[in-house]
Amino acid sequence: MSKCWLAGGIVAVLIAAPGHAGELAPDQDDRLWLHRNLGSAYWANEDLDLAADELGSALELAPESAADAFNAGAAALRAGRPDDARADLDRAAALDPNSAPLHYAIGLLAKRNGDLAAAKQELLRCRELGGDGPELEYNLGIVASRTQDLDAAIAEFGRAVERGALDAPRHYASALYRYGRTLLQAGQREKGAAALKEYQELVKQGAGAQLSEEDLEVGALLELAHLPRPADVRAAGPVPAFAPESLPVTSDLRWAEVADVDADGDTDLLVGDGQTVRDLRRDGARWVDVTESRGLAGLLGVTSARVLDVDNDGERDLVRGGGNGVQFHPGQQGSWSPPRPVLSGSVVQFRPVDFDHEGDVDFVAAALSGVVLARNNGDSTFEDVTPGSGLEAIGPSTDVEVGDLDDDLDVDLLFVTRRGAVVVASSLRGGRFEIRPALDAPESVFDAALGDLDSDGDLDVAVASAAGVTVLENRGDLSFVRSGELAIEGAVRWPPSGGTSLWLADFDNDGRLDVLAGQEGGATLALNQGELTFLQTRDPLRPVNEARAVPVAVGLVDDDVRLDLVTSLAKTGIARNAGQVGRGIALRPMGTKNNHDGVGATFELLAGARYGRADADGHLVHFGLGRSGRIDAIRVRWPNGIHQGVTDAKAGTRLTVEEKAGLVGSCPFLYAWNGGKFEYITDILTVTPLGLPMMPGMYVPPNWDEVIRVTSDQLQPDTDGMLTVQVTEELREVTYLDQVKLYAIDTPSGTEVQPNERFKFPPFPEFGIHVLQGARAPVRATDSRGRDVAEALEFTDDIVVGDLPLTHYQGITQGHWIELDFGDVPPDAKLTLHLAGWFYWTNASINLAIAQDARYDFVPPQL
Repeated sequence: MSKCWLAGGIVAVLIAAPGHAGELAPDQDDRLWLHRNLGSAYWANEDLDLAADELGSALELAPESAADAFNAGAAALRAGRPDDARADLDRAAALDPNSAPLHYAIGLLAKRNGDLAAAKQELLRCRELGGDGPELEYNLGIVASRTQDLDAAIAEFGRAVERGALDAPRHYASALYRYGRTLLQAGQREKGAAALKEYQELVKQGAGAQLSEEDLEVGALLELAHLPRPADVRAAGPVPAFAPESLPVTSDLRWAEVADVDADGDTDLLVGDGQTVRDLRRDGARWVDVTESRGLAGLLGVTSARVLDVDNDGERDLVRGGGNGVQFHPGQQGSWSPPRPVLSGSVVQFRPVDFDHEGDVDFVAAALSGVVLARNNGDSTFEDVTPGSGLEAIGPSTDVEVGDLDDDLDVDLLFVTRRGAVVVASSLRGGRFEIRPALDAPESVFDAALGDLDSDGDLDVAVASAAGVTVLENRGDLSFVRSGELAIEGAVRWPPSGGTSLWLADFDNDGRLDVLAGQEGGATLALNQGELTFLQTRDPLRPVNEARAVPVAVGLVDDDVRLDLVTSLAKTGIARNAGQVGRGIALRPMGTKNNHDGVGATFELLAGARYGRADADGHLVHFGLGRSGRIDAIRVRWPNGIHQGVTDAKAGTRLTVEEKAGLVGSCPFLYAWNGGKFEYITDILTVTPLGLPMMPGMYVPPNWDEVIRVTSDQLQPDTDGMLTVQVTEELREVTYLDQVKLYAIDTPSGTEVQPNERFKFPPFPEFGIHVLQGARAPVRATDSRGRDVAEALEFTDDIVVGDLPLTHYQGITQGHWIELDFGDVPPDAKLTLHLAGWFYWTNASINLAIAQDARYDFVPPQL
C-alpha cells in the first residue's frame, strides 16, 4: 500500500520500497546510494539522460524496489526514452500497483504514444489512489479535449483554474486558456469569452506565457520518489573542544558577525557592545582593528549587523540595526561609504530575505512597534511594504527567522512575539502572508532557530525559554509537534534585549545539527544523537564557562571547516573548535540571476544513505560529513525555483557554488538541410514575445513577422528534391507559427542580400530586402574605452567585441559605443549599415527589477 505525505499543501506519494538495502553487501549498498544520489543531482540539473543512466543503475542493484523502478521510469520518460520508461514503470507496477504517481507517469506515456483511452484510464486511476494536483487536472483535460469529450475537458481545466495562480503557478495560465477555448467549442460563449479575457489580462501582466506540453506534465506527481533512508540513531561524534583566543576589544560583546569582509579569503569580524561597532580584520595570526580607517568610528546604538551584497554590485556592504532603524553602508574595496536608510524606527532583530523572489536582498525586522517588511528597489533604496502584507497582525515582536517551512518554493517567516508566542507567517506570494495559529510552544519564548534536526528535509523549530530549549518537529504541512524531552535544560537570553542566544549547527561534524544555548554565565551544547534525541554537555565549553563568557556568534573563523564561537569577553573572544571531530565542507553560494549571496537558496547534501539540508542566509553554508568525509552530490534550489546539482565537491574545502548560467526560455530555433545534415541558422521570432513586460503596465510590442536570410549553401535539396527547414522549441516556450514562406532571390554576382530587419519598437521596419554591393568593413573601429576593435568586426566569424561594461542584470550593459571609420567614401554614395550580432535577452523578472531601479533604463542599440 502506498504511503502519503503532505508538502506545501500538495499530496505527494512515497512508493513503498521493500527492505532490499539490508540484503545487499555493504559495498553494493554504498554503490546503490551513490547511483541514487547522482541521479537525483542530475535530475535537479535537468541532465535527464544522465539521470536516467544513474537511476537505471540503481534499479539494477535494487530490482525489487518499487521506488527505484519508478524513479528510473520517470527519468527515462522525461529523457525521451519511451521503451526504457515502459519497462521500468511496468516493473514498478508489478511491485506496487497502488501508487498514484506511478499511474500518472504511465498515463503520460500513453498520452505521448497517442493511446488516449489508456491515458485516461491511468490518469483516473491516479486520482482514485489519492493523486491530486494541477498537473493531473490539466493533462486529464488535454486527453478529454483530444477525444472531443468537451464536458470532461471543461471540468478538468476548470478544476485547475479554480486553484488559482498561487496554488497552480505552472499550470494556471495554460489551463485558463484551454478552459476558455473549450467553453467556446461547447457553445458556452459568454463563459468562454470571460475566461479568455482573464487570460489576456494575464498576458498583459507578463504572466500568460504558455509552457511546452512536457513542462506541463511536471508537478508533484512527476517528482522522484523519496526513498526511506536508514534511521540515523548512533552515538554523537567525538566531542568538540573549544580553545579560547583573545580579541583586541575593551568592552564586553553583545553580538558579532563572522564574514570575509574584504574578500581576501580570510575570515573577518564585526563586533559590538550594544552601542559601538568594531571592525576587526584578520592579518595572518592576528586581528587588526580598522574601525576608524574604514569609516565606522562614532557609530552608536548598533545592536546587530550583517555583511551582505545588498546592491548586487559585487562588493560587500554593511547592514546595521538598532535604535536608529536599519541602515546599510555600501562597500568599496573593504571600506564603508556613508549610510543609506533601509527602514526607520528602533528594531530588535532583522534578517535578510528575498520575499518576492526577484533577485535582490530585502529585509524583515522584528520590533517592539511591530513587524516591518522592506523591499529592495534595486537602486540602493528601500520601500516599506508592510501595509497590506498581513504582517501587521503580528504586532510587537522580538525575533524573526526565515525559511521555507512547507517546501512550497516560497519563503515563510517565523516570529517570536513580545508576549513570548511563536507564530508562523506563511507566504502567499506577491508580498502577502497568512498568519497561522500560534505554535504549541512553552510560555515566554525569547529566541528561536530553524534547522533540519531529524534529517527529513523539513525545517524544524527550536525555541528557548527559561525552562530550556524545546524542539518542535515539522510535519511538512505547517504543523509542528513538541518532541518529548528538552534538548537543553534552562536557557537565558544574552544580551537581555536583542541579540541571539540559540544556534542550530553541526559542532562535531557528524552530519547532524546540534543545539547550543546561552545560560547564566556560560552555555550548554546538546549533541544530536538522531531521532530528535540529544546529549547535553558543558565539557567542551569549559574554558568559556569558567570565564563566565556567553556565545554571541557561531561561524567558520579559520580554514579547518570546524565551527568556532565568538564569545562575550575579550580574553575568550574566539573559542576555536580544536576537537578531533569529523570532516566538513563549507559552501559559498554566488547568485547570478538571484542575489549574489544566495540568500534563500536551499542546499541538500547527499552522502550514501545520509541526508542534510541547510538554507542559505548570506553566511557560508556548512555541512558536517563524519569521519569518512563522503559527498556524493549536493543539490541546490535557488530562490527563483531553479535546481542545480554539484557532483565535484570535496571534504575539507571551501567551495564557491556559482549559479549555473543559461536561459529558462528562449525563442524558436531554425534549422535547414544543407545536403548532408541539418544546420543551425538562427533563433527566430525574437521580436515577437507575447506579454513580456518592460515595466508595470508596459509590454514589448510584438512584431508579428520576421524575414530570415538563408544562404544557398545552407539550404540544399534532399534525396526527394525537397527543401526542408525545421523550427524547434528548445527551452520553455510555446511558438504560435501561422505561416512560413520561402522566397528564392536571384541576384547578380558580387552582390549580397540582407533582410530589412531590426530589433526596435514601432514603427516596425517595412517588409523588404537590401541588395548590397561593394560591402566593406571599417578600417578603424574605436570603442568607448579607446580600444581598436576593427579586427573583431571584420567578419561574421563568432569573434565579437567582448568585455563589455556589464551591470548585475542579465542582458543589460552600462552605456558604451563604437565609432566606425569606413575610410574614403564617395559623398554621394548611398550607404546601408549592416550589423550582425547576438542579444543576451533579459526576462520578465529582470525587466520588472530594472523598472524599480532608478539607475538604469532600457535603451536599445542606437545609431
